[in-house]
Amino acid sequence: AMDSIRHQTELTEQTARQEMMLAMQQTQYQQLTRHIASTREARHDLRQHLNIIDQYLQNGDQEALNDYISQYRKYLPPDTQHTYCKNYAVNTIVCYYAEEARREQIAFEVDLRIPEKLSVPEPELCAVIGNLLENALDACRDVRKPKPFIHVRMKEEDNQLILAIDNTCVKEPAEQDGRFLSSKHEGFGTGTSSVQNTAERYHGMAQFRCVNGVFYASVLLYGNEKTPQ
Repeated sequence: AMDSIRHQTELTEQTARQEMMLAMQQTQYQQLTRHIASTREARHDLRQHLNIIDQYLQNGDQEALNDYISQYRKYLPPDTQHTYCKNYAVNTIVCYYAEEARREQIAFEVDLRIPEKLSVPEPELCAVIGNLLENALDACRDVRKPKPFIHVRMKEEDNQLILAIDNTCVKEPAEQDGRFLSSKHEGFGTGTSSVQNTAERYHGMAQFRCVNGVFYASVLLYGNEKTPQ
């Protein structure tokens, strides 16, 4: 019976990861389409701006030119393309949730200090990040004041990977026997349980706490080549 439950849990987690990857790919495609359209429009507009600048130069009207350039800078579109880290898989999943947060008007801050090659397998790490950010987004959607936020920090050194995600929340998640209960269905939450299981497999730990309206998730993972003494 325990083997059957464990197998069912693994299948559920695998399905959730596949659905998350499909959603990420769809979002990436939408972002790429918008970027191509914006680039095409920007190139067309740039020609018009260059014509105007050229006219000011020919007329020797330096003051008008300076004023035009100053006004133009104010209307430049913001740069929405981000590279948070050199690792493609991690950067992709963080960009996906950054876009989701932007749509929900949730402040999203990222500080990733990780190399291109990681000591922890990318599928495992992305599942951890995805589960925690999905929970963070769900919690922030219920927050009105103060403005909801999600802070993501991660670094790798000495074959140890440390991940911390903080987010606003309305109330502390309910616990039973040291595990969080799901807010979406009966029983325990699969997200935090999956994170804890992954942490155990990689000889690390996962800790969760809620203080003054902020939920703190911290995860430590060791690479395959090293285990703590």
